[in-house]
Amino acid sequence: MRRAGRLLPVVLASALFVPVLGALGALPRASADEAAYRHLVDRATRVLKEAEGLHAAGRRDLGRERARRAAALLAQADRQKPTDANVAFLSVQAGVFAEDAEAARLWITRYLRRTPYGEKDPNLHYARALVWLRLDGRPGQAVRSLDRMAELSPRGLTRPAHVLLYEALTTLARSLVDAGHVGDAVQRFRRASDVARRMGDASKEMAARANGAITLLESGRAADAEKLLARLHLQQPANAVFAFYLGRSLRLQDRPAEAAPLLRKAAAAVDAGRVAPQHADLVREAWLELGLALRQLATQLDDAERKAEAYGGARRAFERYTTLTPRHGLGWHHLGRLLALDLDLPLDAVPALERAYALDPVCDGALRLLIRIAGQSLPPPGETPDGWRERREAWVAELKKNVEAWEAEREKRRADSRIGTDGCP
Repeated sequence: MRRAGRLLPVVLASALFVPVLGALGALPRASADEAAYRHLVDRATRVLKEAEGLHAAGRRDLGRERARRAAALLAQADRQKPTDANVAFLSVQAGVFAEDAEAARLWITRYLRRTPYGEKDPNLHYARALVWLRLDGRPGQAVRSLDRMAELSPRGLTRPAHVLLYEALTTLARSLVDAGHVGDAVQRFRRASDVARRMGDASKEMAARANGAITLLESGRAADAEKLLARLHLQQPANAVFAFYLGRSLRLQDRPAEAAPLLRKAAAAVDAGRVAPQHADLVREAWLELGLALRQLATQLDDAERKAEAYGGARRAFERYTTLTPRHGLGWHHLGRLLALDLDLPLDAVPALERAYALDPVCDGALRLLIRIAGQSLPPPGETPDGWRERREAWVAELKKNVEAWEAEREKRRADSRIGTDGCP
């Protein structure tokens, strides 16, 4: 399946929608029973806010427990006022945070019976959107419900509804990325950025814009992505994530001289600890991208001294990347190829190529290069000619044994990729 794993994560804000008691009519002077009822609803609302906060913090078990407590308090209030729409509306949200789809849908039905506005009640469509998105995993349906809410709301969407719409749009966009519908995904990210701008949430706006650009980039549309990323980088020149992706987009367009400074800046930022933890693993790839850009640059240079400097920089970048991510075969593979093919150090390349092959044998380019080196070079220091020949024979046998299975696996990877790549150099 195609995945949108490289996209920036969405940090959720509060989507809890607390109705105003008596919103459908003036509240009468509070009697003792009315005061007790309001006290129950207030307590339930506070507990429900706690449940949402726990969910947002990743403590879902405790969040479900608090939501069930809120549901119990609302059930008490409902027994006192079994026709009140406000309690039904809050109970839908309690069902969502308790992850109880049956209860949430039951309370939507009750809310529909109690509201005098029927299907024209904006809150009804908010409640449905919450269930569609959070419990049923159907963000497209949630977006349609919130659009209907907006049509029915004379004052526009509330902030909780905007928050939910942003979440629904970004979730929908990610699912479209996974399905390979790049254009549709970019449109949803663009709309999400507009929603965030209306909320006055600059960080969410930037994240949605960035994810639209990343979607284009990872789908092979580097030139289109560059235009968006350049604007983001201009607005936040110190943002290492934007520098990394802009540099990558330039490298993929065969513009290494422009890419290298950006990638060097991103790599320095991650080494200095100036990258948020949730982005650090991603931005470490700036070292790999920098190595690729400098190697690419070296092939474009005529001056021998500058060419040697570029190759040396590429080697240092690949070595730094393999130090930071020793279990990523791609870094070892590129380091080995650079040493063997560009720097004419084939025996120095052998350890890196062996590591690359061990980490990802399906990408058999490293194994093929090892076979080639063993057939053309003298044995490494400390190894006998017979031992070196036996290693080559073992590599040849391994390739013959697995070549068809590896090709089938690479074909599967290409089929799963949005741009038809198998992840091999």
